[in-house]
Order: sequence, then structure tokens, then C-alpha cells
Amino acid sequence: MRQQGPDYMVDKSEIITIKVEKNQDPYLASFSRIDGAAWLSTEQNGLIEVRKFQAPNVSGATVDFVITFDFQDPADHYDETVSGNQGGQVVVPIDPPALALKHHFIVG
Repeated sequence: MRQQGPDYMVDKSEIITIKVEKNQDPYLASFSRIDGAAWLSTEQNGLIEVRKFQAPNVSGATVDFVITFDFQDPADHYDETVSGNQGGQVVVPIDPPALALKHHFIVG
């Protein structure tokens, strides 16, 4: 997996992990419906949420979803880590104000 501009390029059938971690209570991130794949697993434990999906086995296929981040005060902070089991990792810091971050994965 590698980032290319705002998109992520992934291998066929690659397992992608999205980890969202917040620095303080309450955890207020939410995932939209995923298009083009299905969540293999979803776990939330306190201030950490981890989700995984498997990329389609077809070149050119896409997977899309949005994560919405909400904040209680200016000291709130999230870190999002996107990684693939074939290698590659991208860490994105998310700070106030509240925003939605679109994710678009393309199978190469």
C-alpha cells in the first residue's frame, strides 16, 4: 500500500488496517458505510478503533469510506494510521476543527 496524492494504491487482495487513536476522552470518530469491500473486523477499545478490510482481487476496483472526527475542546487530537499487509504505512494527524476525511483506495 502506498499513498498517491489523496488516494491509496493497494495490491489485489491486500489487507488494509485503519487505526484511529484519540488523545483524550471521549472518542468521537465515526466511520461511514464502506463501498467496494466489507469490514473484516472492527474493534474499539477506549480511545482506539481498528478496522480491517480486504481489497478486491480486481485491478482498477475501488474502496471508499469517510471517517468523521469530532472534538470536545481545542486540546483534542486524533492520529490515523493506514497500513497494508504488503507493506507501507501512512500516519495522518487530525486536529480541530471537526472534519470528515474521505478515503479512496485503488487496486493496482
